[in-house]
Amino acid sequence: MQINLSELFSSDGKEKTYTQNIEMPRFQAPDGEFEIVEKEPVRLTIRHTGKRKLEISGEIRLSLEIPCDRCLTPVKVDFDLDVDSSVDMNLSEEERAEALDEQPYISGNYLDVDQLVRNELLLNLPMKVLCR
Repeated sequence: MQINLSELFSSDGKEKTYTQNIEMPRFQAPDGEFEIVEKEPVRLTIRHTGKRKLEISGEIRLSLEIPCDRCLTPVKVDFDLDVDSSVDMNLSEEERAEALDEQPYISGNYLDVDQLVRNELLLNLPMKVLCR
């Protein structure tokens, strides 16, 4: 699901809260693909702080089924993630990448909610998952 961000640029301080469903059934991680066994709609609040700069905050709640690193038994791992990000929409995607402030979930004036979830999960995956 994509959110059109251009509607927020009409005035400084404009804020809008979005509730979007996670559409992806599985999460592709560098070391495997994991099924999303539970998920709640993502709640995001996006605020235009002026000069095409946005603050994004929100909550992501979901559970993945990840194999135990010891015995490979599926283990339900809960994620309760808080999103807190700033985006300067004046910069191109290349300029954001050069500044090490790359947001792969922003393309043009659109925010891809599933890509945001992927990004946050990648940053928060546990090093090891054990069933006991």
